[in-house]
Amino acid sequence: MLLPVNKSAISSCVIVAATLALSGCMFFQSAPKPPPPAPTPPPPAPLEIVTQLRQAAAAELTTMDVQPLTNPAVQFLRDRADRLEAQGDYAGAAKLLAEAVQVAPDDPEILQHLAEEMILLRRFVEAEKHARASFEMGSKLGPLCSANWRTIAAARKTAGDLLGHNSALDRASQCAVQPLPRF
Repeated sequence: MLLPVNKSAISSCVIVAATLALSGCMFFQSAPKPPPPAPTPPPPAPLEIVTQLRQAAAAELTTMDVQPLTNPAVQFLRDRADRLEAQGDYAGAAKLLAEAVQVAPDDPEILQHLAEEMILLRRFVEAEKHARASFEMGSKLGPLCSANWRTIAAARKTAGDLLGHNSALDRASQCAVQPLPRF
């Protein structure tokens, strides 16, 4: 037996069901996504960092600087390391500088040179370690002191430590010593 169908009741049910379905879609609709963050500029290339460090050191050569005599074996290794670096063999240059440190472990110049080589190899923690050791062994004044702190600043900047970077740059600015006036 068939029951009489009330077409208006069915229409009402269909309308209610459609309304509920549409409202459910709107309920689960996600909020608009925020735009992606602006890309951060890439950090400077290690060669650019070392070039800037060395240019800053060259600009400070007008300050007073006292250099001890260099061990000939250390100078030989250092010259070979410079040639390898010029050829782009940073790992080979670092190996020779590490040998030079073995020959003259108390030479702050070699440690600073090794720190710069570590930057070229993107080994920033080691670069900071060698620059700090160079500072501790050095005169704590003059161009080497400044190079030490600039190297530490560069290493800290690559690690995202901007406060440490600025602090190290401040320390670098305190290294310059002007020669005494002559009469």
